[in-house]
Amino acid sequence: MIALLLGVLQIGIAMQNYNAQRGVSADVAREVMVQYQMGNEMTAGQIRLMACNMARRSPYNLPVQCPNAVTVETAANQRVDGAIEMTLTVTSRVDSILSVIGMEDFNIRYSRPIFVVDE
Repeated sequence: MIALLLGVLQIGIAMQNYNAQRGVSADVAREVMVQYQMGNEMTAGQIRLMACNMARRSPYNLPVQCPNAVTVETAANQRVDGAIEMTLTVTSRVDSILSVIGMEDFNIRYSRPIFVVDE
């Protein structure tokens, strides 16, 4: 019974991390679009650094291992003419509270596209 309750808590922690990853990636995408509109074309490294910094701060407080936890790649096939599509991927590790019954730590990964206008 205790393992069942701890399992529910473990799922809740994982869901919070997943939702935090979604929030971080949305905030990063929004900031990148604003920077491009202001004429500041950010590199993949700058975007990755910004995402790492956002993920570690409140309200997200994600346990990310930067710089490997965040990747930014330009999409091979651009879906929108006149825009640059990049893919932002955030990975965080969820510490297991069920290690006493053999459940190991696991990673959660979330990816989303970022579209910026190429002027």
